[in-house]
Amino acid sequence: MNISYCGGHNKSLSISNWAEIILDKTNIVLSLIKSVKDSLEHQEYIEFLYQLRNKEANIINKISDDVLLQGFSLNARMSIKKIMKEMDGYEQFLELASLKGLISNTPLLLANKEVLSRKPFIYQLIDIDPSLISFINENNELEKQDFIDYVLYYLDNFPNKDFRIKDEIILSDIRIIRKIVESKSNYNELNHLDDPFYKLGIFIDIVSSKFPDSIIEIFKKVGENLINDFEFMSRYVLMNSELINYVGPEIKHLFLDGIEKSAVIEVEINTCESSNETPVKSKTKKVTKKKNQILEIAPIVNDERFQKILQNVEIIEKPHSKSGEMLKVFKVDEDLGTDFQAFATYVNKNDIAYYSKFIKAFVVKNIELIASVTTSMLYSSEQIQIFSSGKLF
Repeated sequence: MNISYCGGHNKSLSISNWAEIILDKTNIVLSLIKSVKDSLEHQEYIEFLYQLRNKEANIINKISDDVLLQGFSLNARMSIKKIMKEMDGYEQFLELASLKGLISNTPLLLANKEVLSRKPFIYQLIDIDPSLISFINENNELEKQDFIDYVLYYLDNFPNKDFRIKDEIILSDIRIIRKIVESKSNYNELNHLDDPFYKLGIFIDIVSSKFPDSIIEIFKKVGENLINDFEFMSRYVLMNSELINYVGPEIKHLFLDGIEKSAVIEVEINTCESSNETPVKSKTKKVTKKKNQILEIAPIVNDERFQKILQNVEIIEKPHSKSGEMLKVFKVDEDLGTDFQAFATYVNKNDIAYYSKFIKAFVVKNIELIASVTTSMLYSSEQIQIFSSGKLF
């Protein structure tokens, strides 16, 4: 394909003559590509575009140099383009430039949904050119699950090659998380993974299992939702007492009193099996702790101070802003200061109430539980029924 001087033009032509020639070449190249596309099945057309990228034939670079002006000096390019913008056919020049960019990245950007779903064909292309995995997701025709499958294939066959996958894709499948972590030889290689990952318990489980010696560094980045999760943090404090220093402020009061355990403790640690769904707890392994170890964990129930607060709350009814449902709510008159979050966690964990930032009050989950913690008063069965109905006043 000789496109350098098709038409027999002279190198010393003026800028305006070159503008005409470039637009003529553009029309010829686009017509040839469209003719090939019309004559081939779509997968064959994509394979043809790959042939244009073939290093030996070097056709795509010839198009870039001789038609898209890359072989001209910067001043010449700017002068020719300035004239072409005022001429018919400039839109075709821009179309060819866009097409060339897509082909250079990967022709799969031009593939339709049917071709993109042909796994053996795409796997073959990944084997030939692993870099296409970095661009293929930009094709709007590509189904998310298909892309996940291609990413998994890439990670299986090219574990030592790095490419940036969007966080939403990694987080959507446990297998991707696991393969990425397992492919690393040290924890520092995961530094590019940030906040969304450290808010996910299953990610912490996988990383901690792979790099147990880096557990402290890992917990320096764990999200607030997890460090304030009693079940999650108590599980890890049982394994490593130093992690008590990373317990969140909302549950720190639950870890103040030591509990002596005289028997072997078995702790379940979340790991995971292959799944294409959102990460879930799916497998456990046992870790034993030695006898007579003092654990910095306090019970979640029987907090006398919080019970006394609940004894004195005034419960009122307030309509829900959307549904109109009458909610039983209460506010705490006592200034809890830094213990407010601890109290909120206490009543929520015990299914007593939850705090609503919208109404700036606690919404009662189970009013009978409030009655049950009011140990300083005795109620008749009739009084308890009235209390449970919320009709106190």
